[in-house]
Amino acid sequence: MSTRARFQEAWLQAVWQTGALLLLAGVAGLLVNQLRPEGLSLVADWSPEARLVLESGENLIISLEESQNLISSPPKLFSDSVAI
Repeated sequence: MSTRARFQEAWLQAVWQTGALLLLAGVAGLLVNQLRPEGLSLVADWSPEARLVLESGENLIISLEESQNLISSPPKLFSDSVAI
């Protein structure tokens, strides 16, 4: 067997093993996620509107005018990001 043929065979084996390893890691990750009580939802509404509504239904988005009124009123802490 020539050097080039051995190199091609080794390259194909490395590609196949890499793909198999990635597939096994993905399956293991999905399995662990499903078994955890606080696992991440795989299908959800990740739009900004859905992320900025509390479970109680209260919307956290405020208008530009409301934010300007809050800024111009007495000193307060104002943040443009929300940690959920």
